Amino acid sequence: MRPSQWWEWWERRERRRSEVRSALRRCEARLRELDLPEAASLDALVRHIAHVRQRPIELVPVALGTSMPSGLWLALGDTDIVVYDAATAPRHRDHIIAHEVSHILCGHTLTSSPEHQAGTGALFPDLDPALVRAMLSRCTYRDEDEIEAEVMAFLLLRTTVRRPKGSAADAEGADGVAHRLEHSLLAPARTLP
Repeated sequence: MRPSQWWEWWERRERRRSEVRSALRRCEARLRELDLPEAASLDALVRHIAHVRQRPIELVPVALGTSMPSGLWLALGDTDIVVYDAATAPRHRDHIIAHEVSHILCGHTLTSSPEHQAGTGALFPDLDPALVRAMLSRCTYRDEDEIEAEVMAFLLLRTTVRRPKGSAADAEGADGVAHRLEHSLLAPARTLP
């Protein structure tokens, strides 16, 4: 590998690390503002978020193929629908739901392109595409919104697990969380060109 290639790889890795830390700070601040209670389950936490926002969030399992995203968020006129793959494992299901709810909490912009409306029709043939104001589907971790949603999902899921005070997980703190998030989100970038 040429030195310039190594340097480019290193700069990309450091940019990504900075993005993860910045997202962690923003998400922690958002969660403090929301003052979410510790919940026994993700479903209970989602119900609480819907109540606070005064906008229902419906969780809909759908048989998504391997060519489809593992989750998506549909914003209808008066409700949000979070779709997840019905065939996925429970922990993966929770992560997909937490990720999509995180997009909602972070106020990420949805797309309302003709391609997305066509995709809505394929997934929900009985749903009038005109009712769908916008749709956000989860495909990649490349942009800032995806990184922020991943970080927020991690933090949301952490509020659904009851840990005894003083445990190693409780003592981990923000630095430990940042390290684990960086490790998982930087994993694809670890492959040298």
